[in-house]
Amino acid sequence: NLMHLELVGTGLIEDGQLNTDAITIVEPRVLGVDNAYGVLSFRMESYQDQENAPLKPFDTVSPFVPVLDGDNGMELSWQPGNVADRMEPGDPIIIHFNEVLEKETIVAGESLMLTKGGAQEPFSWKLDGSALIITPDAPVEYGVEYVITTTPDITDLEGNPLQMLDTLEGDNSLDFSLPEYVVNDPDDVRRGPFAATVYPGFPCASSNASQAEIDAGTQGVCISSNEESAQVEVDELPIVDLPANRSIRVRFSQNMDPATILLGDTFLVQKDEGGSWVDVEGELVLDPRALTFTPEQAWE
Repeated sequence: NLMHLELVGTGLIEDGQLNTDAITIVEPRVLGVDNAYGVLSFRMESYQDQENAPLKPFDTVSPFVPVLDGDNGMELSWQPGNVADRMEPGDPIIIHFNEVLEKETIVAGESLMLTKGGAQEPFSWKLDGSALIITPDAPVEYGVEYVITTTPDITDLEGNPLQMLDTLEGDNSLDFSLPEYVVNDPDDVRRGPFAATVYPGFPCASSNASQAEIDAGTQGVCISSNEESAQVEVDELPIVDLPANRSIRVRFSQNMDPATILLGDTFLVQKDEGGSWVDVEGELVLDPRALTFTPEQAWE
């Protein structure tokens, strides 16, 4: 959604009819790394006979989940869908409908239900356009079947009842399960969790940089655990600028134990005050595979 666009154009009355034509240029930032450019056009015209405008088209089509032609055959437009093995604990369940649903008809535990292993599972939900986003209170677990069920009490804005949720199977439920999570397998050599992404910065430990390198805007190079990679000359890591109102974010490769991530103990954010390091006060929010730190005061 691009909000608050300013358009430039004309508004003319011709034969008693208002015609408006306008354009605008948009430059959205894409994924924080690139700028996109585009021209949007807008046209609006009034009915010439204002006293006898055409009646609004009457919607008689029930909402449904569209069927897509995917790589593995016909698939419903929902997540995780046929790729539950790519879902991670903490991710929401998203069901895309062909039109907007009536919010008042969606009642958790009545017209919309979620079960985990056959038992009711508490959850929250919200509508984002025509997408229904379901977030279980507890992150989705591995090796357990989850089932989303709806009733025809859910309607669109015109009161048309919801069709079968799964039009391919002809029922009102969608089910999925994450693959079994294997632990303590003597034949499986696992590595510990690591930072998959870090903002700002880079998901690796860096070598000790000299003061001259820091003054030059670099923080050393990535330290590799691979001896062959360590022999290869690598690029220096720049010190990344961070907007004053932006949070620190880290995403991990595995689910983390929240009891082991303690602000000021195992997770430190510090600043240099006259040659000594001082803790930065702020809020630490933990997700199954991520953490977000927001300082109480803007970064200096």
